[in-house]
Amino acid sequence: MWSVQIAAWPTRDEADRFLAAVRAKGYDARIDGEAAPFRVRFGRYATRDAASAAMAEYRQKERADAFLVQVPR
Repeated sequence: MWSVQIAAWPTRDEADRFLAAVRAKGYDARIDGEAAPFRVRFGRYATRDAASAAMAEYRQKERADAFLVQVPR
């Protein structure tokens, strides 16, 4: 299972604010982790290729960096 990570924050408050902004843009994002860094990610893709396509679309649309992470099912 793959996700696209778009940010990591040292505090939950910062991660929550960023998450709200990303969700307002239509991304089904979430915060992964119970301790710092709080990672903001979206998607749960079955293949790396599917996640890579979503990441490329995010990078182009948002003009922001992102990378792929493997996550547990």
